[in-house]
Amino acid sequence: MFIWLLILVAMASGCLLSFVYEPESSLGPRISGGTCTGLALLGLVGFVYASFLGLSNLTVALTATTLSGSFLLLISPRFRSRVAREFENSGRSLQEAIIQRPVFLFGRVALLIFGGCVVARFARGAAFSRAGAIYTNALNNLGDLPLHVSMISSFLYGRNFPPEHTQFAGARLTYPFIADFLTALFMRTGTNLTEAIFVQTLVLLLALIAVIYFWARDLTRDRVAAAFSLLLLLLSGGLGWWLFFDDVRNNDGSPAQALMHLSHEYTTEAAHGFRWGNLLETILVPQRSSLLGLPLVILILRLWWQALNGKTRAADGDGALAPSFLSSRARRMLGAGFIAGLLPLVHTTSFIVMMAMAGCLTLFFWQWRVWAAFFAAALVPALLQVWWFGHGSSVHAGNMFAWQFGWDRGSQNPFWFWFKNTGLFIPLLLLAMAWRGRDPIVPRRLLLFYAPFLLCFVIPNVARLMPWIWDNIKALIIWYIASVPLVALLLARLWRRGRAWGRSTAIVLLASMTFAGFLDVWRVMTRSSEWAVFDREALACAETIKNQTPPRALVLHAPINNHAVFLTGRRSLLGLTFMAWVHGLNYGSREGDIQRIYTGAPDAEALLKRYGVNYAVVGPTERNRFKVNESFFSKYPKVGAPDSCQLYKIAGD
Repeated sequence: MFIWLLILVAMASGCLLSFVYEPESSLGPRISGGTCTGLALLGLVGFVYASFLGLSNLTVALTATTLSGSFLLLISPRFRSRVAREFENSGRSLQEAIIQRPVFLFGRVALLIFGGCVVARFARGAAFSRAGAIYTNALNNLGDLPLHVSMISSFLYGRNFPPEHTQFAGARLTYPFIADFLTALFMRTGTNLTEAIFVQTLVLLLALIAVIYFWARDLTRDRVAAAFSLLLLLLSGGLGWWLFFDDVRNNDGSPAQALMHLSHEYTTEAAHGFRWGNLLETILVPQRSSLLGLPLVILILRLWWQALNGKTRAADGDGALAPSFLSSRARRMLGAGFIAGLLPLVHTTSFIVMMAMAGCLTLFFWQWRVWAAFFAAALVPALLQVWWFGHGSSVHAGNMFAWQFGWDRGSQNPFWFWFKNTGLFIPLLLLAMAWRGRDPIVPRRLLLFYAPFLLCFVIPNVARLMPWIWDNIKALIIWYIASVPLVALLLARLWRRGRAWGRSTAIVLLASMTFAGFLDVWRVMTRSSEWAVFDREALACAETIKNQTPPRALVLHAPINNHAVFLTGRRSLLGLTFMAWVHGLNYGSREGDIQRIYTGAPDAEALLKRYGVNYAVVGPTERNRFKVNESFFSKYPKVGAPDSCQLYKIAGD
């Protein structure tokens, strides 16, 4: 109950603030965009309060009260008038639709309800509880979910302010964490972990779908192209659908039976060279910061396009509280800057990319006043966050960059690699851009707007921007987002040919680019496979640790991805070494030192003191990983009795 009240406060705040920088709009774009900005603000404002007060009920109340301050905008008669007119216009449009096109309206409502149920089914697969264990239906979430759970738990149970890396004690947390803090904020209202993840995923996915549609519609001025854009983004994939024929053969030649028994991934099957991945299953669900960050990116793109295209539906100054000397373009750029300024702690890569794209577009669309408004609004809040990230960071810059051609292609030919991973998308993109003449598919101004985003494809294909080359996808996906409307315009042109061959061609081309992504999404929705991330023993062990240790205790355990300690919020000496490396941390001899401690090496006691370990877990995981010297630990008091979680107190804390 309270989680939905908090979300409604955030949505209302985001919607009301949007009237300041975008007075001319409609309820659909405003609600979807306001949801994303409102939730980002909820997380950022809540984090500021929690940094001083901890994540308490008082913090939740103060955060909600602060966001409710946006209702003070309604004191202005001009502002109230603008809001009232928008509701009146929406109500009038609804009445006209009921009277003039009731069947069409009923069909649209039914489609929205069906779509909402589909999204809810997919969102439930991100994380769910059953029989005392936590599962996921998304294979790509198997490695990421424990990391996010560790951050959520650290805010909620571990008093992790200022945030320390949850799987590498002593290092500042430089991973964009606001999405996980937001989940912890929701849990503080009384919601459990899996339900909070589900609600947050559901709300943001629904908002993202609407944001994509309205942005693509503004960009292309074509509803058909906007619908194609939505499908191309949500069901992104390559030629991995070809593997489906093997499943059909293995299910007695029955496609229907094969659909219910999908045996593997179709967009990230590394054994077959597929690395691109589906946006929903590979990026938005596992990388929870993207779930909050990418909608903000699309909102910025939409406001940029409106400002540079100069299209407004009302006179400047109508209904806004912005100073009268600010033009409609400048207000939109201020809004885009305000949203960009939220990004550093929400999704750092997106912030860097969008600021770089803004610099390029400034040269292409030389309107220094509107760009000055953008940079001023973005840098004021962003610089403080960037300073916070960099101050005392343990990230080794030398681990981040290296020259590497062809992204994550391995030994494959780069051209074949990209064709296999994106199918006909790149050829159709090139065709759409090249088709000129009297009636070009992509207008010149849109082509100019798109041009800088080609760098988001070129640079990640010639350089490794992060320790793990696959993570270049965080920049590549912005290229893909910007490219999709251009390909959608080509498909819409074919669709409007009016003949069967035109529509058939459009459908076949669309299917060839989305069927692999559909299979991966379908696999999550039908729960064709599921993986236990934390089993019953892990949850029981976590309860023991939470009951027997103080919030800031440093706990020694086997360095694995999904240890019970990550459910407790307690500080971990080392999680999975791969995760530390991916985050640019130099874990040095820490893994070897942990092994020496568990085997009771001569310097084991000195190592415990050196790292400041307060408690140590000895359970099946530790015994399987190391030859645990039980006699070494027996000299320490045992404070946790279960066999699955023998907890020893090493030192005071």
